[in-house]
Amino acid sequence: MTGTSTASTTIRVSEKEFSIKLSERSLARPGTVTFDVKNAGKMASDKLIVHYNQHLHKEVETADWLPTGKITVGITAGASCPNNLIEDTIRRLFELRGISVQELLAN
Repeated sequence: MTGTSTASTTIRVSEKEFSIKLSERSLARPGTVTFDVKNAGKMASDKLIVHYNQHLHKEVETADWLPTGKITVGITAGASCPNNLIEDTIRRLFELRGISVQELLAN
């Protein structure tokens, strides 16, 4: 992706919340997108995420949630969230982009 963008989009992560910050240029519409998830397993693929919808008060599925191209991701977690849940989430995001943990550690 060429050019620069200062606007961004947000998604959070905790023991029951997952949040990712995505670049405005990679989204169909600008703004903040937040997905609250219990764990990295809720990111079924780059095409499907199962997350808690605070307005409906239940888990829902969202298709095509992870944009292609260059994105900025921000993850937040509550103080009681175990570190391994955060690490698993980061690993899963890289896996969904086709980047292995070994490849990350080699760089």
